[in-house]
Amino acid sequence: ARQLSPDLTVQELAPGVWLHTSWANVPGFGRVAANGLVVASGGEAAVLNTPWNDALTARLMNWMASSLAVRKTTVIPTHAHGDNLGGLAEAHRRGASSLALDATRERARKDGKPVPLQGFAGLTTLRVGSRTLELRFPGGGHTPDNIVAWLPDVGLLFGGCLVKSSSATDLGNTREAVLDDWPVTIRRVMDLYPAARLVVPGHGDPGGPELLLHTLDLLRSAARPPDVK
Repeated sequence: ARQLSPDLTVQELAPGVWLHTSWANVPGFGRVAANGLVVASGGEAAVLNTPWNDALTARLMNWMASSLAVRKTTVIPTHAHGDNLGGLAEAHRRGASSLALDATRERARKDGKPVPLQGFAGLTTLRVGSRTLELRFPGGGHTPDNIVAWLPDVGLLFGGCLVKSSSATDLGNTREAVLDDWPVTIRRVMDLYPAARLVVPGHGDPGGPELLLHTLDLLRSAARPPDVK
């Protein structure tokens, strides 16, 4: 991995496909690393999730311009949490376009967060240079609005926070989780993308399709949290 700052690294997973990982101190969770993706082709890039904040997003976009010769950027937050769109205002200031599920735009607006400029209902395809990126809402899970992204030319599935890393021992932040739907959603993703060779979770190391099975195991063993009195 290449260190761009103490709180930001990039790592090439496949030609023109980079994992970006940023760190922030989150109350109750400590120092948390969050993943996103840069998919580049022909001077264009899609950025799945911004880093945690504007300063780290500026650092990432500077690197994209200098190292990847990116001139046109589309940012795609995969749900409406800070580890997905915390730097969206900075991306917009730099002329990036942005795209998210309609429900994510609504949630961002309601929460007073930066709002992605364009929306889609459930499934859309984005051209990035000569590449195709498929964006899909497969159902509720980590949140009611989590999407996944599929990059067919390298068999990469970006699962975001819907998918847990192999080292995860619990489901993480479940404050807005749709626990009843989550296992069904994971199985749907497995059915839709049987060709996935590389799976990138929202936090932790990338792996293969075993991450989807591991997420199902965690969901099975997760007892329902007691109602907060």
